[in-house]
Amino acid sequence: MIFRAFDHEVVFTDVEASSLDKGSFPVEIGWCLDDDVGPDSFLISPSGEWDTEFGWSLISQAVHGLRLNALYRDGIDVHEAVQRMEVVFAGRVVVSDNAAFDDHWIGMVYEAARHPRSWTVTPLDDVYRLAAAAGHVDAATFVRAIQAVEAIHPHPHRAAPDAFRMARKVRALADVVYRTRLLGPDRSAGGTEPTA
Repeated sequence: MIFRAFDHEVVFTDVEASSLDKGSFPVEIGWCLDDDVGPDSFLISPSGEWDTEFGWSLISQAVHGLRLNALYRDGIDVHEAVQRMEVVFAGRVVVSDNAAFDDHWIGMVYEAARHPRSWTVTPLDDVYRLAAAAGHVDAATFVRAIQAVEAIHPHPHRAAPDAFRMARKVRALADVVYRTRLLGPDRSAGGTEPTA
């Protein structure tokens, strides 16, 4: 399902970073436009402008499981990263559950590539409200739906599945048929994904 808000398609994004401290930099960007199709992501090879020694955290590495050498080996450079983001994000509402941080890290990629950016990251809560209104969801059902998606899709701290998880939460609010299957009487916490 592709969700629309503010007269545009919504694309959900997540950014994994080298740390949560000053000097951090983005290491992976993921997105999900249509949860029926699934998410996508790429690793970013660090820009020469980023301090990989000071900005790298072993704690963050343990959380997302990405190593610095893997970024150099498998990551794309900031110019290609911007090209890919422009194809996916430009003209859409870009949404994140950590909008301020993710907007900052995405901005770092654009800055390193010397490329202007015409969009910013919108907080997921703004879209939750619209999805809940579209799906006629009361407060109790809102909580149940979000918890049901979280039980099926734990938070892996990887960009693509985290973006997909956000898309599924919004679908659980906006799509009555999906939500009914998700919360139906034969569903148990931590169960499997209902057919969409």
